[in-house]
Amino acid sequence: MLASEEGFYSLFVLEPVGGSGLSLDIPVNLNRIEGTDDLEGTRERYPELEIKSAPTFVLFDHEKVVLKTEKYEELIQFLQSDTGASYKDLLPESKEGLSVLAVLESSDDNAFKELSYEEKYPHVGPVTGYTDLETVRRGYPDLNIERIPTYIVFNYKGEVYRTHDSKDLVQFLKNRNSVK
Repeated sequence: MLASEEGFYSLFVLEPVGGSGLSLDIPVNLNRIEGTDDLEGTRERYPELEIKSAPTFVLFDHEKVVLKTEKYEELIQFLQSDTGASYKDLLPESKEGLSVLAVLESSDDNAFKELSYEEKYPHVGPVTGYTDLETVRRGYPDLNIERIPTYIVFNYKGEVYRTHDSKDLVQFLKNRNSVK
């Protein structure tokens, strides 16, 4: 049941008969999910897990059990807190939305101003702007931002677009807006 490699998880799910099914709409590195509704069979097959009732969620890393819970919300909370992404606070709250990180010379940047108009880009928000490259590098090290200006667009899972040109950013967002 262990994950096949470091940095990944595997998940075992015991749900009651007629359970709602598992939905994980969050960015997480899962390389295996196993599920069943057979409590007695699970107890026989995996006695070391000491599963007492359904539902039960058991999350493994490449070495051990990292979480065992009967509450779906606890599983989601653990996975959200452990996405590994330093930028998770920049992700939009909805699956349909986009968010933007703008690292700029100044807050007078035209693209930053244009994005402030919610009615033009209702699917974009929040827009976060910084004018200090070192602050961004320290706060979001896994984004590997090398220069100013940099514009990064995120969906609910992570980065979807990056550019250094404000016109390209605006065009990308306009194109995405017309698809919606």
